[in-house]
Amino acid sequence: MNVLKTHPRRLRRTRLRRTRLRRTQPGRDGRRFALAVLVPLLAIIWLSARVDPTQAQSSPNGSVPVDKGELTIAGDIQPDRDVTFAAAVSGPTAFAVDLRGDARVGPRTVNAGAYTIVLTGAQSGLYNTSFTCAVDGAAGPRGSGRSVAVTVGKDEEVICTFTHIRKTGRITFALALEGGSAGPDQWTFAVTGAGLTGIRAGTPVDVPTGVYGVTAGGPATYRLVDATGVCRVDASGIKLAVDEGGGTCTLRYRAAALRLVEAYGVSRVQEGQLTGAGSSSCYRIVSSVRPVGNVEIQLTHDDQLTLQPATQVTLNQDNWNLTDSNDVSNRVCVRAVDDAVDEPNANQCKNRTVNADGSGDSGAAVCGDAVSFVGHTVATSDDLAFNANTPFTGNTLRDLDNDAATVDVLVGDNDTARIIIQEAAGVTVVDEGAIAPQATPLPWRRSRGTMSPCA
Repeated sequence: MNVLKTHPRRLRRTRLRRTRLRRTQPGRDGRRFALAVLVPLLAIIWLSARVDPTQAQSSPNGSVPVDKGELTIAGDIQPDRDVTFAAAVSGPTAFAVDLRGDARVGPRTVNAGAYTIVLTGAQSGLYNTSFTCAVDGAAGPRGSGRSVAVTVGKDEEVICTFTHIRKTGRITFALALEGGSAGPDQWTFAVTGAGLTGIRAGTPVDVPTGVYGVTAGGPATYRLVDATGVCRVDASGIKLAVDEGGGTCTLRYRAAALRLVEAYGVSRVQEGQLTGAGSSSCYRIVSSVRPVGNVEIQLTHDDQLTLQPATQVTLNQDNWNLTDSNDVSNRVCVRAVDDAVDEPNANQCKNRTVNADGSGDSGAAVCGDAVSFVGHTVATSDDLAFNANTPFTGNTLRDLDNDAATVDVLVGDNDTARIIIQEAAGVTVVDEGAIAPQATPLPWRRSRGTMSPCA
């Protein structure tokens, strides 16, 4: 057999060459090693190419500089009011600030990039808001609303101003006057909290939206009764609600007056009648408006009548309009004095009304032998609307003395004037030259008017 023999030195060189080849062949472990070294190196090269070596500021780790700019947010509220809006800024450098009134926040250094500014506030619905932005003094985004998107570039100064204009509604005050002689030009109005005063009825005025109190100045003898339209009346006074649609506030005022309410419009009493029909007649005193405090009304009459109460009636916030109630504090009852005087037969008559409150003519006449009167006047008052000149009205169909401040009381008389002559033994004899006998006093009654013998 032939055996190939190799020189020992050649064999060692061959083994060394194979070992080197194995080390340089790209295997799995070699690829991992290459990637672990190459990827970070490429990232450093890429970032280095984007960095401006002149940029002064850098990222927190100090290795990569970041572009910066400035952002300012300002408010402008018209008219000037102490109102606060919250501004939320989202973007590379997010932050939140409060803008109170015409406040200005900034300039604030921020990272360059896109930002959104959103304003909110409890009273934001009362304002129409617009925004205007400037970028390095040049015009930037502008529009309506409380949100704006803006981009802050490297070394740029961005200023965004939000203008808030108060919403308004056009309001007109109107008057509805009852009684008295005053005219609308005697009233002025003020809107509390809106800075508006001296407003005249019928003159439109722009009022900021919202709810306000209203004060009115006018004749003291008039009292506010109610309010309609964009106004209402509550325990605190007049309230005005304003929206952008505006509207009319109608205020109804009534002149203070007193009314004498006779049952069926007639008062009649009978002398000598102690009970039942004709023994007394009652009427009420009422007011056209609710008084503030007490109003004392003085009563006067002649000697043919007695009154209950005797001298005065007091109206207040509880009894001012009672006409049919168990509360008789505003009621006056009249009785005839049973004297021994024959009243002149004036035969005065008045028609009864259909209803007890004095409405409608029944056509039925009520008559009396004489007429007396009960007078009324305001003596004292806690309410400026009432004074000695406060007018009276009545519910009677016929005013016998044409004085609305009096109640006509028809009086039925139970007396008859007469002279009774009583002869002694039925015969009267007088001798010529004789001394006249003493006359015997006989009963007689006097009459108001001319005395005449009985037929």
